Amino acid sequence: MTLNGTLAPGTANSVGKLSVEGNLQLSATSTSIFKVGKFDGSLTNDVVEVTLGMPSYGGALDVRLLSGSQTLAVGDTFTLFSATGSIPGSFSSVTLPAGYTWNTNTLASGSISVESVVPTIPTTPTNITFAVADGAVTVTWPSDYTGWSLQVQTNTSSAG
Repeated sequence: MTLNGTLAPGTANSVGKLSVEGNLQLSATSTSIFKVGKFDGSLTNDVVEVTLGMPSYGGALDVRLLSGSQTLAVGDTFTLFSATGSIPGSFSSVTLPAGYTWNTNTLASGSISVESVVPTIPTTPTNITFAVADGAVTVTWPSDYTGWSLQVQTNTSSAG
C-alpha cells in the first residue's frame, strides 16, 4: 500500500493505533502526523504497527505534543512505527515539539526520544532587588530569569 495523503493514527487530541497488514510505503507527498505525551508519569503516543510486511519512510514527519501533557524528561522514548527489522527510507522533513532536543537516530527502528529539555527563559522585563552590606552591593532577580545578564552603563556627563 502506498500512502499519498495524511497518516494520522489518532484524533485531534487523543492517540491511536493503526495496524497495517502488508507493506506501507509513505510517498514523498505524504505527511505523517503523530501525537506524543506524558500523563500521570506514563508515556503515550500514536503508533503505526506494520505486520506481515515492512514500512518505508517518505514525505514529512510531524510530531506534536498532546494538549495538557506533563513536561517530558530526558530518555522518554516514543515508538511511532512498530515493525520487524530496520525501516528503510527517510523523511524529507521532521517537525518535533519545541522545548526539547530530540534523538531521531533511532527512527530506523521506529522510535524517537528526548535528548534534553531546553529551558525557557522569560522575555518580559522583571524587577531586580539589591542590598548593600559591608560596602558591597548584591543584585538579584527571580530564579526563572537565570540566563539573563546584568549590564551596567558607567559613563557620566557633566553640565557645562
